Amino acid sequence: MRAALPSLLIALLAACAGNPTPRCESADDCERNDLCYRGLCLPEMEVDGGPPPPCPLGMLRCDDACVDPSNDRDHCGSCETECRGREDECELGTCVH
Repeated sequence: MRAALPSLLIALLAACAGNPTPRCESADDCERNDLCYRGLCLPEMEVDGGPPPPCPLGMLRCDDACVDPSNDRDHCGSCETECRGREDECELGTCVH
């Protein structure tokens, strides 16, 4: 009975976990209105009729979305900087080829 307990516990945890949070490298990898924060897609929550809530630590508000300027190709280092080349990536807030 004791040997079966860890397996039963793992099965119960897996059943209760539901869908895992999607992984991402930028907001483009997430569903509409979600943001990419530290590799996870998180919902963008806005307050009706008022200003949007502040972005999580380390993120910037660019237009209507929170972005991670350290790895977002469309907002690399700032809201205005876009990594334009097809092979360009945003690494630590700098466009690199």
